[in-house]
Amino acid sequence: MSFVFSARSQALERMDVETLSPETTSRILKTLETINVWLGGVRATLWHLERFSKRWPLGQLIRIVDWGTGGADMPRAIVRWGRARGFRIEVMGVDNNPTVAAYARDACRDYPEISIVSTDALSHRHSPRPLAGNPLSHATAMDPPPEPAEDD
Repeated sequence: MSFVFSARSQALERMDVETLSPETTSRILKTLETINVWLGGVRATLWHLERFSKRWPLGQLIRIVDWGTGGADMPRAIVRWGRARGFRIEVMGVDNNPTVAAYARDACRDYPEISIVSTDALSHRHSPRPLAGNPLSHATAMDPPPEPAEDD
């Protein structure tokens, strides 16, 4: 079987259009975690963090939002990476599916650096708080922009 596809599928994912049981959700998320490892998604993200981190002082707090976090395998990998290198990492995983978010919370029980939020990421596009910004994937800065000075 070839892993090269002629076109990217634009179809909605089953998990986004159906209400699935926690058991089915768990099976799907465990499979996706394996695929992320096999196809290099985790490795690619950590490679970029390794490059970015050359400018970060040890002990610096780094905040990341993982939009569409799924089972939160990426946040867990990022936190393990940060722990091993002396960075304080906080990751907010966002997923619009409450069953998926419940799975992710359970998967992250040993990771106090990770918080999981169940909400529609698109509804926060114009929010001035930490969910601000475009709904991007991994390694999106979570800090809100500075408040304008009173004389601005």
